[in-house]
Amino acid sequence: IDSRLRVGGPATAQSQWIPAFKSFVLANNLPLDFISTHEYPTDVQPLQRDIMKKVFTKAREEASPFPVIYSEYNSGLFYPGKHDDPYASAFVMYNVQEVQDIVEFMSYWTFSDIFEEGGFDSLPFHQGFGLMTIHQVPKPAYRAFEILHRTGRERMAVSG
Repeated sequence: IDSRLRVGGPATAQSQWIPAFKSFVLANNLPLDFISTHEYPTDVQPLQRDIMKKVFTKAREEASPFPVIYSEYNSGLFYPGKHDDPYASAFVMYNVQEVQDIVEFMSYWTFSDIFEEGGFDSLPFHQGFGLMTIHQVPKPAYRAFEILHRTGRERMAVSG
């Protein structure tokens, strides 16, 4: 086995089962390099402005000393969604800066609207989960990640 491979899991929904999973791993002396889970802002009701930061912070505390990987998140699992609207871009920009020092890794769900869960919609803008439409047109969240990539680590303080 390649020692560079990392062992992790269990990829739960709603940041659940982290303490129980960690306890089981430690009690049974199992290998573990990270804990993974999924979270959406619509998982917690009522919706709150800083819910992702609160949930991610709690998950990090529960998972410690293991890093947390969010292998699935986006601007929400609600319909009608906001994935094709400016809201998705604002969500990415706000939440990336809010949680960048809390979690090890985050993976936006999903890259493309070409996606089998729930059927395949033929309309280019149908509020699908992807960063790009079925025709490869970048959506607002894609553009937010593009801007973040281009700015690199440079951040400017904003007030007002």
